[in-house]
Amino acid sequence: LVSSAALGGTGLETTSSTPADMCTVTITPTSSSNKVLILASNAQSYAVSNEPQGEVRVYSDLTSTYIGIISTYQGNGNIGYAGGGAISFEQSLSSWSSGSITYRLRGNSKNSVYIQLAAYGSATLTVMEISS
Repeated sequence: LVSSAALGGTGLETTSSTPADMCTVTITPTSSSNKVLILASNAQSYAVSNEPQGEVRVYSDLTSTYIGIISTYQGNGNIGYAGGGAISFEQSLSSWSSGSITYRLRGNSKNSVYIQLAAYGSATLTVMEISS
């Protein structure tokens, strides 16, 4: 079972410190003894205001927590800042009993300055159930 989503084009533009979904993936696992492999990337991020700060993280509805940080950026006085990153990690399904699980790639400004996330690249989120 594999599911993926991507955010491209102009990406996510925000000044909010409240995380916004960049893309989401929902899967319905087949067994609680399996694991989920999560692949996430934010290929490039760009901020167009002075002192840009932002972050991109992976959120799991299974645990209602952030389970991975892809990238954080701090412009340090620059008016333009490019960055990004990629991560891969596993999450156990032992606490899952039934139904679907949604994973969210979320981005936000850390200091209420206007930023563009994935504006000149794409952000991707891929989730795979793997047998244990």
